Amino acid sequence: MAITENDLKRFRKLKHKIELLESKIFELEKIMIVPGCQQITGMPRGGSGSHDKIANVIARLDALKMSYFDKLDELVKLWVDVEEAVEALDVDEQRIISLYYFQGYTWDEVAELVGVSTRWVLRIHARVLENLAKL
Repeated sequence: MAITENDLKRFRKLKHKIELLESKIFELEKIMIVPGCQQITGMPRGGSGSHDKIANVIARLDALKMSYFDKLDELVKLWVDVEEAVEALDVDEQRIISLYYFQGYTWDEVAELVGVSTRWVLRIHARVLENLAKL
């Protein structure tokens, strides 16, 4: 399957969105286990205003989790295609693609890690994109 720059960009953005969702979910779950907070059983209760607030937090948490799993599913499907295509590249090209798209480094950071100029990394990147489009 041919992989385009848009596929790689989509992968990077999805990965970032998933990391943000994980953080939000973690924070909401942390709030839910604050000492003094009633245990949430999911069972209906009397007409307490605090219950409505707790129910709203639970609903938001569920919506975030659904969004997280939807994006994670999309990412995994794309990751399989991208990984398969990237395996056809030489080791240096794989490293550059991995550092930028998979690990989230900037082009300047990639260049520093690889030990070449940013301009050279971008040339390699352009060549990689051409090669991936031909697969």
